[in-house]
Amino acid sequence: MDLILVRHGNDDRTIPARPLSSTGKAQADAAGRWLAGHRPTELWSATPSRARETAEHIAQHVALPVRFDVRLDEIVSAAADLPPPRERSPWQHHADAESWTAFRCRVAASLNDLCAQRGPAVVVTHSGVFDAVHEIVCGGDRRVELDIAHTGMTWWKYRQGAVAGTWLLRAHNITPHLATSFSAPGATAHWQSNHAEPSAGSL
Repeated sequence: MDLILVRHGNDDRTIPARPLSSTGKAQADAAGRWLAGHRPTELWSATPSRARETAEHIAQHVALPVRFDVRLDEIVSAAADLPPPRERSPWQHHADAESWTAFRCRVAASLNDLCAQRGPAVVVTHSGVFDAVHEIVCGGDRRVELDIAHTGMTWWKYRQGAVAGTWLLRAHNITPHLATSFSAPGATAHWQSNHAEPSAGSL
């Protein structure tokens, strides 16, 4: 099953709800046009407006309904004086904040359900979820942070029972849809439209 994670488009941080900016809307439309060529069968989204709007723009191009899952929402942060969630000690907790462990657990539950779908599944979400999925898939306690552009994509392939490993990372930070109009430092510059495996240099 192919799982394509899509980060939401650029958002307007001057507004509390953080809706998409005009740039973010254009990014989402560009992502939708690119994704339409890969014929996804499922479209999922986190619930905050920046993810929801991105998914709705994509939906117009892939002709799929958007299904929402709160487990795909960004980690809940609170007190500004606390360290980032991953760096907090067990006793550094705020009643309105979510621990990294709790966040990973809910993302893992959503990922487990997604793996039961036929796919390809497109999932519009947040940068923290990209990090959590990588940690869940790769295992261990080592924590990572992934650089991902707005509407950048990570393509995972779930292969239950495969000798070489259950998960195949096909590419990270895929952004050919942004190549002509937007700046996406460090992004994948090329992607085979026929789903051929990317070269090592494109990962």
